Amino acid sequence: MQNRAAMTQAMKASISDVLEQMFYLPLDFLDVGADDAAIHDLEDFLVARLAFSGNPSGRFFLQVPRDLALSATCDFLGVTPSDLEPGQVEGTLLEMINMLAGNALSHYDSATLFDLDMPMTCERDALRDAMRGEGEVLKVGISTPGGRMHFNLVVP
Repeated sequence: MQNRAAMTQAMKASISDVLEQMFYLPLDFLDVGADDAAIHDLEDFLVARLAFSGNPSGRFFLQVPRDLALSATCDFLGVTPSDLEPGQVEGTLLEMINMLAGNALSHYDSATLFDLDMPMTCERDALRDAMRGEGEVLKVGISTPGGRMHFNLVVP
């Protein structure tokens, strides 16, 4: 990637815009190392993926603890956990990655047209494979009162 620092800054700006303003999540950024255990130990996490094309092209991944995804869904929709319908947590996770990715790309280069695919949930293995595969990986770790999240970008 030509400007790694600019994309990382764009991802952080997007996280602040979306998670703090839309989901009311206070947060801090974490230093994330190459061997961050949360990337590899995903038992209690939900993972969403959104591919995009443009300059650059790549795939964003959002990793959220299940309990945090549940509480963020309730806050976002203004409901209690008992009022949730099947699929609403997944739907909120997909909307979250869609907003994060679109906002990050807009912060990165507002003059470039990016084509975003439909966001989708993915299996833990898809994230592991992407993080270990060919290409450049940018990782942004996020600490919230409900747990640690990761917003990652893989660029071939």
